[in-house]
Order: sequence, then C-alpha cells, then structure tokens
Amino acid sequence: MGKSLVIVESPAKAKTINRYLGDDFIVKSSVGHIRDLPTGSSRTPSDPKERARQAAITRKLSPEDKVLHKERKAKAQLIKSMGIDPDNNWAAEYATLPGKEKVVAELKKLAKNADTVYLATDMDREGEAIAWHLAEQLDLKKENTKRIVFNAITKSAVQKAIDNPRTIDYDLVNLNPYSTNIITRSGQPVLIPEEQMRLMIDHIESIYRQKDFKARNVGDIIKINTGSLTGLKGQIIEIRNNKIYLQIESLSAQVEIQYAN
Repeated sequence: MGKSLVIVESPAKAKTINRYLGDDFIVKSSVGHIRDLPTGSSRTPSDPKERARQAAITRKLSPEDKVLHKERKAKAQLIKSMGIDPDNNWAAEYATLPGKEKVVAELKKLAKNADTVYLATDMDREGEAIAWHLAEQLDLKKENTKRIVFNAITKSAVQKAIDNPRTIDYDLVNLNPYSTNIITRSGQPVLIPEEQMRLMIDHIESIYRQKDFKARNVGDIIKINTGSLTGLKGQIIEIRNNKIYLQIESLSAQVEIQYAN
C-alpha cells in the first residue's frame, strides 16, 4: 500500500502537519497559488516561422482585406494576452506561475504515486480555488482526490479532517467576490468566475475607489495597463444608481461596476 499525499498552502504548516500524520503520509506545500491567467513571462513564445508564414499571407491580401485581417489579428492577440475568450463562453486559459515550475513538477510526481491526494488548502474561497487549480494542474483523478479543511493546526483537528473528507466545492470556487457583471452583446448579465476576470476588474475598480470618482464623466476613456492586459481601453457610457457602465473596446462587452457612496 502506497502513501497518501497531503497538499497545503504554507511550507511551515506542512512541517507541522507532517509530524501529526506519521509515515503513511507525505505532506507538501504548494506555496500558495500555482497558476493564473498568463503574464508576460508565462506566455508561450511565438514561433518565428509561423510569424513569417502569416506575414507572407498578409502581403498577398487586398488593401480592404488587410484592414479586416489587422482587426481580427488585434482581437486575437488581445484575447491571447488576457487568457480569456469572450467568444467562447469566457473560457480561461491558465498558465503555471513563473517560478512555480519545480513545485508543480514535484507535486505532480508525488501525486502520480500516491494512493490518495488530500487537498488541504485554506478553508476560504481563495483556498477552494487553489484546491481546484491543483486538481486541474496536477491531473488528479477524482476517485483518488479528497478535499479537507481544518480551522486549527492541531493533531485532533487534522485527523478529524482526514476522517471527514469532501469533494471540491465548485460553487465556492466560482463565487465572484465583486459586485461586477459582464454584460454581453445580448444585453444579459453574465457572472464570470473571479479567476477569469480578476486582473481586469481589479484595475478598473481601483480607478473608481479613488476620491475623484464623481469627477469622471460619461465619454471618458479609461486605459487598462495591468499584468497581461495592456493596450485595452474602456469608455464610460453611463453613470447612474451608484454604478458605472464601461464599454470595453474590442470585446463588444460592457463592465457594470457597483461603487459605494
């Protein structure tokens, strides 16, 4: 019979829990998050040969087709840089965080040889999301994966958690902590998981937490340059009832943001 793997967020917590569980368990730390939307250093580099091939195709296009091709290419590059595809049900493409490659490789190797993998990340919403990311990134099998939580690092609390595992709470993973909606072409609000929209919404909301919020006017252009989101622009199209409506250029979508007085 093989050993079980327990994954926690903190290296210090891993050492303590390892003493409690004994030789039948291996306790390792993910050191927090292991993946997120792509950043400049985590994106896959473009292929020079493919770039040359695309350039050759572009040269043969008519002037009108070149304009259309440029617009399509700009949108495709924007979607790739965000890691979010608004035309594919806002699907997200995650990448291993820079510097976490060795951590992921070690955890994946240990998980492959473990009888059971216990995801013991923190019990809050962020911890649930990290557990989900671990399950996805490590290619864990559902039948061998258990989610455990404890609110105290004591031997009895840890053993109780081991004895009472559950599955990942996907409702908690997808809970959006922001009072923010994406309003699509159809005009219907769509709740987007926090992991998929955090970078853009963080930046936009930080602008409106400033004291000069009420001085901003309909028609103002907001430039979004944060993380992987560079060159993205939004225009304020309406301000009413403690909400601003921001039209996101190139995405045919609006962001609705609730703000406090």
